[in-house]
Amino acid sequence: MGGRQAEEEANGVLTRTGAADGRLMLRLRPHTLPVDSDGPCVTVITFESPAFEERDLAPFVGQEVQILARGTRAELFELFDPGPPLVLQAASIDIRQEGPDRRDLIERITALSGEIDHLQNALNEARKDIENGRRHVTELLRRARIKSTASEEHAVRQAAAVDALQQVLRHLDDRN
Repeated sequence: MGGRQAEEEANGVLTRTGAADGRLMLRLRPHTLPVDSDGPCVTVITFESPAFEERDLAPFVGQEVQILARGTRAELFELFDPGPPLVLQAASIDIRQEGPDRRDLIERITALSGEIDHLQNALNEARKDIENGRRHVTELLRRARIKSTASEEHAVRQAAAVDALQQVLRHLDDRN
């Protein structure tokens, strides 16, 4: 009697594919590469004599996927778009872990640079909003002080407003 083959699972971002010598290779990297990324953190899946084309995988490149493989059959699922799996058949399927190569690291550096740019833009917008708020509060404070000099009755009522506005200004100054 034949035994059941174990199912192997691989998860990660499908960064690229490559075909050569009757083999098709997929590279899956973790969503974020570890800081000490010299160790085996990239999954390489090699399909020997695949019964599918490299172009079948094109929609999944750059997406976070899960691959379940057993024997000569694998199913590829897009993690954030739970549609039907892409069935991948081959004479054999090999799954192994290896360290990131130069291209993996360059792709990660490029992605991090983009994230830094995005965060810098968001920070600049937040600073503009804080400065705008500060200008508005300063104007309200100026008006409250003027109003408090109009009469003794206004002075008492405006004292609390002036104090509150000064607290808001201190808070905004601490944020900037």
